[in-house]
Amino acid sequence: MTDTIPTYAVIPTEGRPCLHDCVAALRDQVDGIVLACNGGYTGRDVASPVTVRYDPGPVPNISRWWNTGLDTISGLAELKGHDRWNVLVINDDTIMAPGSVAVLTAGLRDYWAADLASPWDGPTIRLWRDSKQPLPRITGWCFALRGESGLRADEELVWWAGDNDLDWQARQGGGTVTVSGVDHQHLHPNGYTVARPDLTEQAGKDMARFVEKWGRPAW
Repeated sequence: MTDTIPTYAVIPTEGRPCLHDCVAALRDQVDGIVLACNGGYTGRDVASPVTVRYDPGPVPNISRWWNTGLDTISGLAELKGHDRWNVLVINDDTIMAPGSVAVLTAGLRDYWAADLASPWDGPTIRLWRDSKQPLPRITGWCFALRGESGLRADEELVWWAGDNDLDWQARQGGGTVTVSGVDHQHLHPNGYTVARPDLTEQAGKDMARFVEKWGRPAW
């Protein structure tokens, strides 16, 4: 964790077994963890310290889960008197190697106005949406936000492209940073979406909504 700027993690989850490994990998790297739970899962089997926020909505909405976590973390940070804080937004099937969260948040803070940082395999660069630089997609299963920026997900993007929307919001604001050297493992890419026809259908609707909002697809 950082010495001067606290880092919190928000994990949207329906309680897959991989959640326990995700949380265990984060315990010594962040200052607090918020689980945004859905699907009847309560988070009670996860060893403390974690903060659990339960969304009883019948339809999974990952953007709402993210916002629930972001709002909770903002309240925690402000209660502790922090005027700056980082938020790691991470899927429950992602394992962060020791020290990797610090690498990602350092990349975020190296560019003082940046709103979002994403790991990738290329060199660390800062991007803007209207830049002539290439526009790599962020890693939607693992990215960091500058908490005090107040950036929030578009809850009309229920399951898909919400990460891209946050990225493009950031690029119109303080910018997005792609950070090299963030060692992490994504265990089940698109596992939920492939396994559930309702989420596959929703993904198509979300992509159409993204194009309606931004005028072109995310990739």
